[in-house]
Amino acid sequence: MKKQLIVKTTSLKDFLSLFDENDQLNDLELGDTGYPSSGFVDENILENRRKINEIMAFSYDFNSLVHFKCRINNLEIELKNGEFEIIGMEWKIRKLRDKITEFNALNPHKKM
Repeated sequence: MKKQLIVKTTSLKDFLSLFDENDQLNDLELGDTGYPSSGFVDENILENRRKINEIMAFSYDFNSLVHFKCRINNLEIELKNGEFEIIGMEWKIRKLRDKITEFNALNPHKKM
């Protein structure tokens, strides 16, 4: 059975930290309006980087996301109204909820 989870964070890298660093972002669509030299950038700025650890190491933080959509480990993820909507199997959603609880305990100033 599929379930939905909403994650409230403005940081793409904080959000991606909930997943395994070797997970792949499949069918990635991305739009960010705050890139210093050109304003708007899309997923092409990442070139062939699609693993979470590669994006975490990327020099830009994507703090002005206006569009984000992908699949990670059979979870469908989309940025809607500034929140990440995740749809997937119930056990995977439960695992993510546990990760969010852990993240919030370790980062009380950046709660999700």
